Amino acid sequence: MPILKVMNNPMVGLPSVRLPRLLSCHRYVLLLLAFLPALYAQPYILENWACPQLTNATSSGSYTLLTCPNHGYTTGAVIVLEMRGATGAWAALNTQDELLNNGAEIAATDTSILLNDTAYVPNGLLQIGTEMVNVASSDSQRVYLSQGSGLGCDTNGRGCTGGPAATTHPTQCGCITSFTTTNPMNYIATVVDSNTFRIGLNSSGLGSFTGQTVFVLRGRVSSDSSPYIGPYTGEGWANYWRVGSQGFQIVIPGCTSKTDAYACSRGFLTPYNVKGYGLNTGSSTSTSTIVVSGTSVTVNFSSAFKDVPANGVLQPIGSNTLANYVGSLVYLTGINESSLGVPYGSLNRPFLVSTVLTSGSNKVGFTATINEVPTTAHIPDGTYAVSANVFMPFPSDGYTDSCPGGCNNANSILPTFIKGGVWNTAGNRFFLYYSYKGASAPFNRPCSGSDDTDLGTYFVNSVAGDLDHGYHTAATCITDSQPIEMVFTKAFQGGVNSNGQCPDVSYDTLSANHATCTNNAWLGNQGNYWNAMNRIYHDDSTTDPSAPPFSGTTKTFSIWALNNETGNPPDEFVRAWMVTYNGSQYNLAITGPLQTTVMGAVPMAYRVSYSPTSVKSAGLSTATLIGTANNNPGLGGAGRYAFINSPNMSLASTMYFQARPVGPVLNVSGSGVSPIQIWSVNDYTFSVGDHVTVAGVGGNTAANQTAAAIVAAYPAQDWWLFTPGDPWGTSHGQLASLVVTGGHTCTVNMNGISHNLNVGQPIYWNGGGPTGTPAVGVYYLSSIGSSTAFSFACSGVTNGTYTTDQSSSMHLGLTVLPSFTIVGTGNGAYSSGGTIVATDDTRNFSEISFSPAATTSTAPGSNPCDLNGDGAVTNADVTISINMALGETTCTGGLQGLGTCTVVDTQRVINAANGSACFTGP
Repeated sequence: MPILKVMNNPMVGLPSVRLPRLLSCHRYVLLLLAFLPALYAQPYILENWACPQLTNATSSGSYTLLTCPNHGYTTGAVIVLEMRGATGAWAALNTQDELLNNGAEIAATDTSILLNDTAYVPNGLLQIGTEMVNVASSDSQRVYLSQGSGLGCDTNGRGCTGGPAATTHPTQCGCITSFTTTNPMNYIATVVDSNTFRIGLNSSGLGSFTGQTVFVLRGRVSSDSSPYIGPYTGEGWANYWRVGSQGFQIVIPGCTSKTDAYACSRGFLTPYNVKGYGLNTGSSTSTSTIVVSGTSVTVNFSSAFKDVPANGVLQPIGSNTLANYVGSLVYLTGINESSLGVPYGSLNRPFLVSTVLTSGSNKVGFTATINEVPTTAHIPDGTYAVSANVFMPFPSDGYTDSCPGGCNNANSILPTFIKGGVWNTAGNRFFLYYSYKGASAPFNRPCSGSDDTDLGTYFVNSVAGDLDHGYHTAATCITDSQPIEMVFTKAFQGGVNSNGQCPDVSYDTLSANHATCTNNAWLGNQGNYWNAMNRIYHDDSTTDPSAPPFSGTTKTFSIWALNNETGNPPDEFVRAWMVTYNGSQYNLAITGPLQTTVMGAVPMAYRVSYSPTSVKSAGLSTATLIGTANNNPGLGGAGRYAFINSPNMSLASTMYFQARPVGPVLNVSGSGVSPIQIWSVNDYTFSVGDHVTVAGVGGNTAANQTAAAIVAAYPAQDWWLFTPGDPWGTSHGQLASLVVTGGHTCTVNMNGISHNLNVGQPIYWNGGGPTGTPAVGVYYLSSIGSSTAFSFACSGVTNGTYTTDQSSSMHLGLTVLPSFTIVGTGNGAYSSGGTIVATDDTRNFSEISFSPAATTSTAPGSNPCDLNGDGAVTNADVTISINMALGETTCTGGLQGLGTCTVVDTQRVINAANGSACFTGP
């Protein structure tokens, strides 16, 4: 029975209904027990878009059964579905669309409307905000209007919800326009089995479903209280989602015309984007007059235009060689048009620059020609003396805003988003695969330290008012159509509002990032990192105009998932990975510690290797060394990345990559001190008994040792005056007071506990004290007054005793930086230099796997777990997989891409037989 209990552990995931068969042969039990650790490493799939299209729909009274083979959701689950593409009577199946008009002009006499996408716009009467339009036909970019019936539609097919057409149309410059149809926003679906959903639609009179191509996607409800992954609809570029055999796609509009400003603006983030992103705003340039004569417009600035050389230079569209034409599309905003007596949206609009007006070396205005469809300008001739904001927009990008648990639902978190299986808080890696494809030509971007991707992570706010929000970064290298994998640890690059001042350390619980630093509003929210995740966004935009623009490309995601890496990986030094294949080599980029003005440069080297199989058990010495990758030791964003390419080789179904960091010494204990203590800015997470090589230390050369055993390891500690939390200021922390004397000596008194610190030891002061206390930064202890008091030299301080925080969200505190000890006695005072590298063969290095082919969605009817090909995954397939793992039959069902069959493959077949997705890849 003990064996039965282990096998029935839900964390392992083996179904009890299969146990009698498995236990009928002891060798099966022993085989599975031997591989239990591997089962824990299986990924938790958040989304893999495993069933992109419905294959059938049938009526069942007041319900409709939707066939979607191998969708991957757990039987009995209730999910939200969005569907597109049904035609004829089955158009009732389509859910309501949200269309984006990207600030397009919709004048009272217009008979067409420019949209980002018209693929799913039905003909007939639609509501646009408070306005009605009658759609007669559409092409890929525009819907065409004609006179309709009902609600007072005029001869142009326009009207208001309450009566006849208005002379001004309030939606004509809106970024997001909701087209209301008679269809529902979504369907609440129940998962009947591994192939079937049930929705509340009575389809008994809709006829045959044959010939329908209906796309299906896990969606959201209007309140954002359900999980979904989709484009960030707060920005005007966002297009419809697409799904297919490769996964979830976002089609990013491009500037499709050098003469039509509205068509070109589809390739940019308009001034109406929610975040207000732009290159030049009204704070830098405004207008004095706007002169209109027919279709010609002259815009005069009130002061010289302020070019931004790095990313925004005002220039004529005809001479602009940039692929995104940045610098030639200019918006005017902020004009009170009703007071001027001009149609709404006639001056607050985009213009394409024909010529730049100059006075000496200054740019004082521009001319433009209005040449849209229809050709009438909608602007009465005249000179308008107005102060308008001059806005130069960013080019569009692939910003994806995802709410795994519902953006507005604090009780819905990442564990609720997994498609199947049992949540395990041991998961420590978030990974995803995606790719870009150009519309008319291959889209490529070389590796660059300034061209990177942000993974934004928002946490459940269990503490009222908590604004904590993490930023992870990874470098980006793009080869057209080639999958890119990004792997993120819990260690991020900084918190919201922190201005790069955080000491940039690991983040296992929400308090462990030492998040109280300059201007950081953290109130003490705590919890397991991934377990507390409420929202994630993926943003690979850039402001570099020389970089090929994302506009006009298609971004495809194939999987979002979590898994667990064992072997004590050094996450604070290998914070994220990026890997892709460029046709002849693997491109690799490692994200290291953040370079900040406070912490300074953190010079890092990484010994990077590869292997066709994992080396966590066999040892790093069995992998093939590629070489050493170094970060930029200077300050700034590029300093955090290290790049390296593999040798020329063919793309493998699976390849593993390893990185062992060689990091800097921050300080070493002094002469006569035994054992020798070594500090670092970031935590290597060493354990007692691990081995390390220290080299290049100046002064205390006794610290330079090869493969020395670690005697003790001391992780970073946070000490507070008041423990952050809600309510604030009620719980005293480890610190009692800070006393400043002589204008240069700071003494910290502990709150009844021993500090166990030594002279020369570095600490990080977080700057959360009142005015007059030390600035944020690293300080070294100058004296130890007692077991509960220590001092350090400080400058720019004010004498006094400090016993309060700066504010309810700015907490006085410090971080004791991480360290470890090795055997030996110091032979001098530390002077400079030194590197630290682990030497154990199976621990203290980071490893990822790259399996691009295995991550794509499974097309209907081609489930790789269906080993006998009968169209379903059943006990028969489990038996076949077990025999393959035992070597009794030829291995044809290896799902990991390793060319072998193991119990991991069997576990995946078992999961699929129980209704979960069939996961392939490492």
